[in-house]
Amino acid sequence: MDKRVFLILLLLFTSFSSLIPTVIATDPVIVFGEITNRDGVGHCYSRKRDYRFRAYVLDDDGATDISKVYLRGTDDGDATIFEVRADNLNSTPSWSIETGTDIIDLNISSCSWVEDGDYGMANFYISFEWDCPLYGDCGIFVYVEDSNGNSDGWEKVKSDYYDIISKLVTVNLGTEDARDDIGESNKVDGYLGYALYYDSNSSSMVPPPTSEINLIHLHNSTHDSVASTPTITPGAGYFIISFNIPNIAQLNTYHVYIDIVDDYADGDALDGDTVSIIGDRYNVTSFWASDYNPQIGDNITLYAIFESEYDSHICDGDDSVTIEDLQFNYDPLEEYCFAEIGKDEEGTYYFDTLNSLYENTYEIYDGNLDYNLSITWGYVQYELYGLFYENGTYSGNVTVNAHFTGSLDTFTLEQYIEKTYENQPIMFSWKLEGGATRRIYLIENIETHYLFTPYDEYAGYSFEIRDYSGVIGAMDS
Repeated sequence: MDKRVFLILLLLFTSFSSLIPTVIATDPVIVFGEITNRDGVGHCYSRKRDYRFRAYVLDDDGATDISKVYLRGTDDGDATIFEVRADNLNSTPSWSIETGTDIIDLNISSCSWVEDGDYGMANFYISFEWDCPLYGDCGIFVYVEDSNGNSDGWEKVKSDYYDIISKLVTVNLGTEDARDDIGESNKVDGYLGYALYYDSNSSSMVPPPTSEINLIHLHNSTHDSVASTPTITPGAGYFIISFNIPNIAQLNTYHVYIDIVDDYADGDALDGDTVSIIGDRYNVTSFWASDYNPQIGDNITLYAIFESEYDSHICDGDDSVTIEDLQFNYDPLEEYCFAEIGKDEEGTYYFDTLNSLYENTYEIYDGNLDYNLSITWGYVQYELYGLFYENGTYSGNVTVNAHFTGSLDTFTLEQYIEKTYENQPIMFSWKLEGGATRRIYLIENIETHYLFTPYDEYAGYSFEIRDYSGVIGAMDS
């Protein structure tokens, strides 16, 4: 080669070589971010689990060159809810919460940094506390930085991606008996679960961990706890609370009050579900008899009306009522219950004991009989007014208390009567002054004005009935 040509080429090479740029490391790049274990259709429930938030990044110089990966959770307006950080990834990784220490926990022992060639993956294990506010349509932002200070982000990698739900609600809240005897044992059951959405009172049917439950209370309408249970069925959230309703006829309304471990703000289940239980009993509101002074051997009818104390529902033919061992039947036309009874012995009988009651419609057994009905079975008692004769000679006016009975009983009175059977011979006995006992014998019916003819033992004495009055009553003792 000609020496001059060589020198020219050497000068040209030297001039252009100064224009070739120096090769430098590529900046780190954010690939994507996600939650690997969301619940349901995209939820993060308070204290349900540690949710794995992970960020994928890339560095052409190798993942070993990446030193920092940060991750933010944001609301639907991209405002920061929390921020977690992984530092010193190219030496000894450290994990921390930058924002949100009062509403999230970071499980540092589970967090990890994984390198695969140029790719790196930061895994943040985050649980949300009970006092974390409700958020919907949340997003994820990621930031990455290498050892040279080169960075990428903050970049939004997810939007409208998950809800944060700390609300607990009940579902299928109910009772085994919506109308029960006053003071009776009852049960309320239901399911406790997270809300279906952050702005919903419907249940997702996903229960909180059993370890998070202190007590589930049943509160009445004045917010007093009537009973509680510390347990729910694992994996189902089912609970049952046993208690006694008040000993008064009324409508009782109950709701659930949730006592959860800190930092839950204990209070009523936010869905506001209630269950109503009527406490009731049946009272005898009317109780009467067809006859209060029947003759011995005669039947009478007892009548009773039973009404519920709560809403005056009347016992009917499907129900069962027993008073003093008498089974009462129902008259659908008159809308009362009735029973017949008779007595063969003289006396006053009381009807004040309700033996049993069963109301079929609401299955009520509690009843109250606040009556003291008394019926006196006795004799036909007459006062007879007439003239007394001795050996045909008028001796004076005499009044006789005549008590008729079906048996030949003897009663010690100043004046009394003994009768074998109705319209059969009757013997009168009475005492006159001086203590002598006189008896006379009646041949005819007492309701006609006939002369008493002498009883053979006392021949010569007679009594002529002039008038009489009659009542039913027991013989004085």
